[in-house]
Amino acid sequence: MLAGAGLQVGSTWQFSGSGFFLGAEARIKNTGGSWTGVSTYAGGTCALPESAAGSGSARSGDYAGGHTDPVGLLSMWQAGEQAVTISGTCQWRVRVARLDP
Repeated sequence: MLAGAGLQVGSTWQFSGSGFFLGAEARIKNTGGSWTGVSTYAGGTCALPESAAGSGSARSGDYAGGHTDPVGLLSMWQAGEQAVTISGTCQWRVRVARLDP
């Protein structure tokens, strides 16, 4: 429950595929309302190699999730992974973003 805003739900997910590099998106929904537009808060910028996870397959999603703001309770914090170039090599990293209702 978010103070002054009624019941809200936040959703975050990873995405990747043909034409999309590994990234994360989120939405917020108010009770009786509709889902807000998709917010891409961690857009990928490069093709993650299959061996990036060290197991021979490109694995992601271990570090994704969301939670209400523990102080003000008016925002939601989302965490997701993205593929980005770091020191000339495509690697994954975690990005955190605040979403306001």
